[in-house]
Amino acid sequence: MPVLYGDMVVDSQWGFSVCSGDQIIVKFAKEAEFTVWGTDVDGILVEGEVIGKIDNTNFSEISWYLQESGSPDVTGGMYGKVLEMLEAGGTYFVVNANYAQRIEAVLHGESAICTKLEFL
Repeated sequence: MPVLYGDMVVDSQWGFSVCSGDQIIVKFAKEAEFTVWGTDVDGILVEGEVIGKIDNTNFSEISWYLQESGSPDVTGGMYGKVLEMLEAGGTYFVVNANYAQRIEAVLHGESAICTKLEFL
């Protein structure tokens, strides 16, 4: 099970640049049944509530609430993460990694507090 994060990479235009873990993981996701994104929040939040599932049928409604990061974040915050997922397609879970039992539950196909994103 790969655990990913961003890193500096050689860039033909800039010499070096940041390659976000969000960009890397969607490449792996194409071959995976699903991927789990460990974060420090319980999932995708709308008005403080965790959205249980996001897919092609409700994405446009939910996307209105997604925001770019307010801090210097090359990934674009949760908004950037979801756009990477949408563009790549596949099944993803956004889980609060501060609770190992939630990650374990998702990996075993059990219910957990998180957001499932499915773009097929």
